[in-house]
Amino acid sequence: MFMTFQRARRLALSGAVSGLALAALPRTTLAQGANPAAPDARERISRSVSLVELGLADGARLSGLGGARDFYFPAPKGARLSGATLSLSYETASSTESRRGVEVIVGERTVRLHPIASTQERDTLQIPLDGLNVTNGFVKLTIRYGGLLDDKCVDPRFAADHLTVLPDTTFSYSVERNALDSISAALTAMPRPVDVYVPSRTLTSDEFAAALIAAKGLRQKGHEVRFKLLPSADLTSSIPGAGPPSIAGALTFAPRAQPAAAATAQMARFYPQLGLPPSASPATPEPGQAWSRGSVIVATPADLRALGADRPWNGEKQVADIAAASEGAPGAGVSLVRFGVGPAIFVGGDRPQTAARLIASPTRSAAVKADVSALVPARAPLAPGQLTFDRLQTDLGARSVVDRASWTVSIGGKDLPFAERISGMRVDVAVAPDEARSNAVVSAFFNERLMDSVTTDNNVMARLRFDVPRGMAGLNNNLRVVVQRQPRGGECLTMPTGSPAQLLDSSAVVTTPSPDGAHDFFELAPRFRNGVTFIVESGDAASQLARLATLSELTQELVPDGAPVEVVYAEPGATPRPPGPFIALTSRPPEHAFMPVRLDQGRAIIRGQDGATIADLGKLGDTLVAQVAQSGGDSGLWIRAVADTRDMAIPASARLDRGNAAIIDRTGVAFAFSSERDRLVEIAYPDKSSMAELANAWRPWIVGALWLASSLLLVMGALRFYRPKSGQAKS
Repeated sequence: MFMTFQRARRLALSGAVSGLALAALPRTTLAQGANPAAPDARERISRSVSLVELGLADGARLSGLGGARDFYFPAPKGARLSGATLSLSYETASSTESRRGVEVIVGERTVRLHPIASTQERDTLQIPLDGLNVTNGFVKLTIRYGGLLDDKCVDPRFAADHLTVLPDTTFSYSVERNALDSISAALTAMPRPVDVYVPSRTLTSDEFAAALIAAKGLRQKGHEVRFKLLPSADLTSSIPGAGPPSIAGALTFAPRAQPAAAATAQMARFYPQLGLPPSASPATPEPGQAWSRGSVIVATPADLRALGADRPWNGEKQVADIAAASEGAPGAGVSLVRFGVGPAIFVGGDRPQTAARLIASPTRSAAVKADVSALVPARAPLAPGQLTFDRLQTDLGARSVVDRASWTVSIGGKDLPFAERISGMRVDVAVAPDEARSNAVVSAFFNERLMDSVTTDNNVMARLRFDVPRGMAGLNNNLRVVVQRQPRGGECLTMPTGSPAQLLDSSAVVTTPSPDGAHDFFELAPRFRNGVTFIVESGDAASQLARLATLSELTQELVPDGAPVEVVYAEPGATPRPPGPFIALTSRPPEHAFMPVRLDQGRAIIRGQDGATIADLGKLGDTLVAQVAQSGGDSGLWIRAVADTRDMAIPASARLDRGNAAIIDRTGVAFAFSSERDRLVEIAYPDKSSMAELANAWRPWIVGALWLASSLLLVMGALRFYRPKSGQAKS
């Protein structure tokens, strides 16, 4: 019944050892267990941003023994990040022995120096970045790669050496939920995959338009968009084949750093003048729920109340009160609500289209509160005849020219003025003379074709002018400007110095009116600049969701940013009447429409020049046919499902560029062609038995018969002409 003194002593020693063991455990273990003082994971949100999410699916390559690359990882503005860790994955190779290393810089502060000992190396570094304060809505990380060669006459810019930052490089952190208290902060930290939710009912035309605008804005910011119906109370999606949304998050921890493998002597060997010690192991981050998918909800407050997701994110107001009046846009509201791990952006009100435009608007940073009424001002109209480079989203910054420098300018069809096309380019480049007074050569490439080249002759300004043939431009075009200068040779005592050069914003795209309508898909983009009407047949929630996803994917590149969007519902089987430029997804073509493929004349077959069947539209039940159509003097796009709308293909990725007709399956554009240029294909209608079809089918035999008949007539006429003369000669 009573313990002896020796037994009590053994129990006390055992308890002391157990206490020391528990104290030695990592904090991550205690956070999962019984430590009552551990922070509540529900009060923190964890994010992991990889290079793939930044748009660098192949990583980033640094060539030569002197290269640097800046990476901008999004983070909530004004937030203090906890447990921030950079997981740097890299591979490097060198053809010669050299002293090389990697430097990681946050802002202007060096946080890690890592020497590279072998000529080939592949590794992952865990670098702690504790105590980061985000001031600009992003964290700037610079990866610098450099080294030294024993041979001074080897130019390190051209050494056979490289370092590749692999795409699985990840920046991880966690923040308090209160840090995501504004629309701007939520959009900045939102993961790349985003679900756009719509109610499980018939959408109003304004809600349909708002969902299209929201998806377009998200894709413009680099997000991957998926449309879903609002889940029911059991959190299951109504879309066939789709799983439940990510509502219940799991505890996640940032990866722990590996022990430093490099010795202090190696670090001093590579950076002898700095003498920096290896970085210490990172502190264990606080736990938080992993935010892996974002959410945007286009609905009404009543829809959210029925779902039980009507709690505001910041806990200050009810969702029913989010629609605040704004001049010119009464009741256009957007707010943050609790739906899933991170905040969901709720778009509603009397004018949800206006609120949805805030997602891609450059003025979204003005949304400092959790709810805001958005009236996004339209951009100034483009002047006809030209599109200056200051209207394009491109980097015109100065470059240092040692041997070469280049700029790449992207020019899309949706950037052009209304109903105009690209006809030429005007390029202005300022190039400073170098100390050797050598000439610089400035060249311009349009869609990777050399169009013009000039020599500066030590002049500061270089001007290039050239025409762009009509068949050279397309939906997405690129202009590449290259400045080349021969560096001065010498005794390898000093490295050549660079001289500045800059592509000026006075450069412009020369445009020409195109009044005869659109003849290719890409020519529709500038015609939608002043507004476009989407014509959709009414239906149930499932069919509306399929139409919404299809139209969002096919028209992403065709509708200019900020163009007014209107949605009009049409009765199934009715002939729509477009009020202007249109995009119609209907079973019947628009009224008085002219199009290359007639789907109202029975089964249509597309054949090649050799008569072989390329596509039998009557047997492609789950495909779409998209065509450029002319109706009432307006150009538009008509899309029709070959079979029932419920079975139509929802393309995973599609871009309509050249051609005026396209066949679209679930993978994208399977086949596109033009019926106005070279007749590489032929469209036949087997169900139509007209004289023209019969004549076309029997054309070789008819031509042969006509040739034989004309030959017989010629012979008979010759015989009649020569017979009387031969009889008179006998008499």
